[in-house]
Amino acid sequence: MSATSLRIRRGEHEDVIAEFANNAIPADDMASRAAFVRMARDTGGDTFARQSDATLTRSDHWPTLSAASKVPTTLLIWGQADRFVPVEVGTRIARLMPHARFESLQGCGHFPTLERPALCTRIARDWLMSLVLS
Repeated sequence: MSATSLRIRRGEHEDVIAEFANNAIPADDMASRAAFVRMARDTGGDTFARQSDATLTRSDHWPTLSAASKVPTTLLIWGQADRFVPVEVGTRIARLMPHARFESLQGCGHFPTLERPALCTRIARDWLMSLVLS
Protein backbone atom coordinates (compact mmCIF):
# COMPACT_ATOMS: atom_id res chain seq x y z
CA MET A 1 0.00 0.00 0.00
CA SER A 2 1.38 3.42 -0.93
CA ALA A 3 1.91 6.20 1.58
CA THR A 4 -0.62 8.24 -0.38
CA SER A 5 -3.31 5.59 -0.19
CA LEU A 6 -2.66 5.18 3.54
CA ARG A 7 -3.21 8.89 4.04
CA ILE A 8 -6.42 8.80 2.01
CA ARG A 9 -7.71 5.82 3.98
CA ARG A 10 -6.92 7.70 7.22
CA GLY A 11 -9.25 10.48 6.11
CA GLU A 12 -6.74 12.86 4.53
CA HIS A 13 -8.27 12.69 1.05
CA GLU A 14 -8.80 16.46 0.82
CA ASP A 15 -5.20 17.15 1.86
CA VAL A 16 -3.89 14.65 -0.69
CA ILE A 17 -6.05 16.18 -3.43
CA ALA A 18 -4.76 19.67 -2.62
CA GLU A 19 -1.14 18.55 -2.56
CA PHE A 20 -1.54 16.63 -5.81
CA ALA A 21 -3.18 19.63 -7.51
CA ASN A 22 -0.42 21.94 -6.27
CA ASN A 23 2.26 19.63 -7.65
CA ALA A 24 0.52 18.59 -10.86
CA ILE A 25 -0.71 21.91 -12.22
CA PRO A 26 1.17 25.24 -12.34
CA ALA A 27 0.02 27.79 -9.76
CA ASP A 28 -1.21 30.31 -12.32
CA ASP A 29 -3.76 27.85 -13.76
CA MET A 30 -6.44 28.02 -11.08
CA ALA A 31 -9.22 26.87 -13.44
CA SER A 32 -7.43 23.58 -14.21
CA ARG A 33 -6.61 23.08 -10.54
CA ALA A 34 -10.27 23.57 -9.63
CA ALA A 35 -11.36 21.13 -12.35
CA PHE A 36 -8.88 18.53 -11.10
CA VAL A 37 -10.08 18.95 -7.50
CA ARG A 38 -13.71 18.46 -8.60
CA MET A 39 -12.81 15.32 -10.56
CA ALA A 40 -10.72 13.88 -7.70
CA ARG A 41 -13.58 14.47 -5.25
CA ASP A 42 -16.13 12.98 -7.65
CA THR A 43 -13.93 9.92 -8.17
CA GLY A 44 -13.77 9.36 -4.44
CA GLY A 45 -11.07 8.44 -1.99
CA ASP A 46 -11.21 4.69 -2.57
CA THR A 47 -10.57 5.00 -6.31
CA PHE A 48 -7.86 7.62 -5.77
CA ALA A 49 -6.16 5.29 -3.24
CA ARG A 50 -6.37 2.29 -5.61
CA GLN A 51 -4.81 4.34 -8.42
CA SER A 52 -1.99 5.32 -6.10
CA ASP A 53 -1.42 1.69 -5.13
CA ALA A 54 -1.46 0.61 -8.79
CA THR A 55 1.52 2.85 -9.55
CA LEU A 56 3.59 0.77 -7.12
CA THR A 57 2.99 -2.50 -8.96
CA ARG A 58 3.02 -1.62 -12.62
CA SER A 59 5.69 -3.22 -14.72
CA ASP A 60 8.69 -1.47 -16.18
CA HIS A 61 8.34 -1.41 -19.97
CA TRP A 62 11.39 0.66 -20.94
CA PRO A 63 13.09 -2.29 -22.68
CA THR A 64 10.08 -2.97 -24.91
CA LEU A 65 9.30 0.57 -26.09
CA SER A 66 11.40 0.39 -29.24
CA ALA A 67 9.58 -2.77 -30.32
CA ALA A 68 6.16 -1.42 -29.37
CA SER A 69 5.85 1.08 -32.19
CA LYS A 70 6.82 0.18 -35.75
CA VAL A 71 4.28 2.48 -37.39
CA PRO A 72 3.63 6.19 -36.80
CA THR A 73 0.76 5.72 -34.37
CA THR A 74 2.12 7.30 -31.22
CA LEU A 75 1.55 10.91 -30.19
CA LEU A 76 2.98 12.06 -26.88
CA ILE A 77 1.80 15.40 -25.49
CA TRP A 78 3.71 16.43 -22.38
CA GLY A 79 3.58 19.38 -20.02
CA GLN A 80 6.98 21.02 -19.58
CA ALA A 81 6.01 21.90 -15.99
CA ASP A 82 5.01 18.32 -15.09
CA ARG A 83 6.57 17.59 -11.69
CA PHE A 84 5.30 13.99 -11.45
CA VAL A 85 6.64 12.73 -14.76
CA PRO A 86 9.15 15.31 -16.03
CA VAL A 87 9.39 16.24 -19.69
CA GLU A 88 12.74 14.41 -19.86
CA VAL A 89 10.85 11.14 -19.38
CA GLY A 90 8.59 12.02 -22.30
CA THR A 91 11.52 12.82 -24.56
CA ARG A 92 13.18 9.56 -23.52
CA ILE A 93 10.03 7.61 -24.41
CA ALA A 94 9.81 9.38 -27.76
CA ARG A 95 13.46 8.62 -28.56
CA LEU A 96 12.87 4.93 -27.84
CA MET A 97 9.78 4.71 -30.06
CA PRO A 98 10.97 5.08 -33.65
CA HIS A 99 7.83 6.68 -35.04
CA ALA A 100 6.60 8.67 -32.06
CA ARG A 101 5.73 12.33 -32.36
CA PHE A 102 6.51 14.33 -29.22
CA GLU A 103 4.96 17.67 -28.34
CA SER A 104 5.78 19.54 -25.14
CA LEU A 105 3.61 22.36 -23.89
CA GLN A 106 5.22 25.25 -22.09
CA GLY A 107 3.61 26.24 -18.80
CA CYS A 108 1.59 23.03 -18.72
CA GLY A 109 1.74 20.45 -15.94
CA HIS A 110 0.73 16.81 -15.59
CA PHE A 111 -2.65 17.04 -17.35
CA PRO A 112 -2.22 18.63 -20.80
CA THR A 113 -5.69 17.67 -22.04
CA LEU A 114 -7.25 19.27 -18.95
CA GLU A 115 -4.97 22.29 -18.85
CA ARG A 116 -4.80 23.03 -22.59
CA PRO A 117 -7.74 21.17 -24.21
CA ALA A 118 -7.97 23.30 -27.37
CA LEU A 119 -4.23 23.11 -28.03
CA CYS A 120 -4.15 19.34 -27.42
CA THR A 121 -7.10 18.90 -29.78
CA ARG A 122 -5.34 20.94 -32.48
CA ILE A 123 -2.11 18.98 -32.04
CA ALA A 124 -3.98 15.65 -32.21
CA ARG A 125 -6.02 16.76 -35.24
CA ASP A 126 -2.90 17.95 -37.09
CA TRP A 127 -1.09 14.70 -36.23
CA LEU A 128 -4.01 12.57 -37.42
CA MET A 129 -4.25 14.57 -40.64
CA SER A 130 -0.54 14.06 -41.26
CA LEU A 131 -1.09 10.29 -40.99
CA VAL A 132 -4.02 10.39 -43.40
CA LEU A 133 -2.14 12.52 -45.91
CA SER A 134 1.11 10.56 -45.83
